[in-house]
Amino acid sequence: MTGTDSNTLLQRNRELFILNHIAETLNRTSDIQTALDDTLASVVELMGLQTGWIFLLDDAGKLYTAAYHELPPALDYPGSAWCGGCSCNRLFKSGELRTAVNIVQCSRLAEAEVEDDRRGLEFHASAPLHSEDRMLGILNVASPGWDVFTPDTLLLLSAVGAQLGTAIERARLSQQAVALAALEERNRIAREIHDTLAQGLAAIALHLEAAQALAETKPEAVQTKIAQALNLARTNLQEARRSVLDLRAAPLEGSTLPEALRMLAQQTIDESGVALDITIDEGIERLPPALETGLYRIAQEALANMRKYAQASRVVLRLERAEDQLRLTIEDDGVGFDLAQVTPTVESGFGIKGMSERAHLLGGQLELCSMPGTGTSVVAIVPVGRATAND
Repeated sequence: MTGTDSNTLLQRNRELFILNHIAETLNRTSDIQTALDDTLASVVELMGLQTGWIFLLDDAGKLYTAAYHELPPALDYPGSAWCGGCSCNRLFKSGELRTAVNIVQCSRLAEAEVEDDRRGLEFHASAPLHSEDRMLGILNVASPGWDVFTPDTLLLLSAVGAQLGTAIERARLSQQAVALAALEERNRIAREIHDTLAQGLAAIALHLEAAQALAETKPEAVQTKIAQALNLARTNLQEARRSVLDLRAAPLEGSTLPEALRMLAQQTIDESGVALDITIDEGIERLPPALETGLYRIAQEALANMRKYAQASRVVLRLERAEDQLRLTIEDDGVGFDLAQVTPTVESGFGIKGMSERAHLLGGQLELCSMPGTGTSVVAIVPVGRATAND
């Protein structure tokens, strides 16, 4: 092997190491700001550069400073140097910055009054951050001299820009999914309030209005109406307390998921009288809160649907762990239903959609099996890996 070949091999190995390191950095977090800060620091340090900063597009389509690392005094942030646009911003907005370039004379640095404040910097390399065809921002890195960024280095910066852009887009989509799940939860709560508390209060009002109307003509019937209204009030008070407990996921406060599921099973038995068999693998440790809450809510929704629609006499609830997965199963011997007939316009359809979205947000999937007359099976399979309660 010649010296040139050896140098080329070393260069390729170095580039692969940097890309792999950045990929691992991005995989450690779904938080956009953490990803930006950690990746920028890695790029500057691993490539032997002096400084770097990142611009991102905001919702209004304007570029803003999203991250920076080891800035020279001339670029202290926040500060006057960051007011207005600059050369790389104009290249980005005009669509000319499609790949990394190294001849961008930094107009922000050029305005520095003291030479030492620039620390020898005049030019910087700029790489677009993008996900497929969507442009998201700019990665800028700088070191003294304009010839530090070779064609191979620019290709590496372009690859880093694509990696970071994909991670940003993935994080944004994750945030949108969480927001959608929150919206579905609010809709579920609104439906439950309408179907229970609101209807109950309306019924109480009708009985009291009837009692008021009968007070003069049939006073003997008033007590019956008042008694009926009082009974409804007590029932709805219990329903209100149950709803509050559901919203707080109270059984999970200070309890592990297995303990909370056992309490949920007992509550189901008490409310419906159904025979419920619960089996939970031993040794399931304390899990991350999001995972525990998600699985608990799936079980809660599945059992609520069973009580409302299944007409079941027996229900099975299982929580099993197999290597790096958790498997939650709720099965009943009820009347079942035709999956093809369930749409988001049907109340139970929203419940199924909500369970599926929860499983998806946990990185898993929901399997639903049912046919008229054969009962229903709900299975949530989610990854757990080496997750701990501190994740």
